[in-house]
Amino acid sequence: MKKALLALVASGFLMVSGALAQDATPKTVIHVITVKWKSDASQAQIDKALQAVVALPSKDPGIKHVWTRPIKKQIPEGYN
Repeated sequence: MKKALLALVASGFLMVSGALAQDATPKTVIHVITVKWKSDASQAQIDKALQAVVALPSKDPGIKHVWTRPIKKQIPEGYN
């Protein structure tokens, strides 16, 4: 009887821990993109491109958030 009860408790624990592990799995993906603008790109062109990127979540329901701030520690020289 004790073995059966222990086995039942252990299997319940494993089921709960498995369910919790599944819930911890990320449901979204984060893409990090490094951009190098052409040398002849004007600030107006860069601003227009960034505005189009910021507008993506309103056009595509699969896109949740967009950030356009540079991560300065990870930017190779010549990129922004």
